[in-house]
Amino acid sequence: CCNAMGWFITGERYMIETSLGEIFKKYRQLAGFSQKEMSQKLGYSNPQMLSNFERGLCNLPIEKLDHYAQLCDLSEDHVLGFLVANYISFVQAKRKDAISSPKKLATK
Repeated sequence: CCNAMGWFITGERYMIETSLGEIFKKYRQLAGFSQKEMSQKLGYSNPQMLSNFERGLCNLPIEKLDHYAQLCDLSEDHVLGFLVANYISFVQAKRKDAISSPKKLATK
């Protein structure tokens, strides 16, 4: 089945094609918070850190990520599912890079 945001969820299986920050951004928007409002609720004086997170440029500390999820009414199961899927995507990308860029053979 597919939810309103286009993420495919079947039991505990998540197929995520975007960064964790982009996912949280969509949930923030669905919850009706602006980036500035969410930043303030998370204790940031300006929205730059949140902007960077939502664009996939950095990660939020786990406490902030947990608070963000609570504000968007996301369950721990959803967040853990996103984190696991995000990690799997990262590992698969690294593996693909390693396969497509083999080390040069040493020559004498």
